[in-house]
Amino acid sequence: EKQSAYTVSCVKSQRGLIIPGSILAAAIVLVAIVPIYFIAVKPKSSSSNNSSVPPSSPTSTLTSSGQPASAVVITGGDGGAVTTENGTTFTYSNPFGGAWYWDPQDPFNNNAQAQSWTLPLNQAFRFGADKIFGVNLGGSLTTEPVSWYPFDSHAFAPALYQKYPQAIDGWTLSQAMAADALSGGGLSQLETYYKMLITDQDFAEITGAGLNFLCIPLPYWVIEVRSGEPSLPKTLWTYLLKAIQCARKYGLRINLNF
Repeated sequence: EKQSAYTVSCVKSQRGLIIPGSILAAAIVLVAIVPIYFIAVKPKSSSSNNSSVPPSSPTSTLTSSGQPASAVVITGGDGGAVTTENGTTFTYSNPFGGAWYWDPQDPFNNNAQAQSWTLPLNQAFRFGADKIFGVNLGGSLTTEPVSWYPFDSHAFAPALYQKYPQAIDGWTLSQAMAADALSGGGLSQLETYYKMLITDQDFAEITGAGLNFLCIPLPYWVIEVRSGEPSLPKTLWTYLLKAIQCARKYGLRINLNF
């Protein structure tokens, strides 16, 4: 009986030691394996997964039909292609380190920079410290009987006045156009003129010439045409906004001159 009691006591004692020992051994194994997984195995797995994703890729938007649209280039530098609103393309020529930026989904973005020596639009211009290299676009939105346009030999304001020799300024030119009932006459000639002058490529060429500031003279009827005034109504404002959009795209700052 004593021997039997001693044997049972030993067995219970051994079981009591085996269970805690197993738990301790399992804990030691986990302590050893877990750091190895996080240090060696998991980083390799993440690296392998990430390597299949390009570091940067153009994004596509969905059209109204739910189909993905083709990726649109929203920025570029010297030698890159620029696609205009009407689908035509031209080569952006700016050897001075400028970069254009235009994202239709983010139209107020100011990342564009005219030249390397000009702060991008998203940084405040330091008047008195930063240099201004400007050009006056007089004769663009405010017609004048003088030429200003340096980039296209056929785009001269005097051509508007040659047809109406009695006109001496924008007011009398509008009066003469409004009175012209012949084919090709009328105030609609002014909008044709605005379309020719306010173009995407023109603003790109301004930055490519090393300029960073625009002065745009505006007549008061850009906002409202009052009764009895001969000016073309509800038109000029559209082309002012287009000029501002083009200037933002190429990093040009504007001085509006009323």
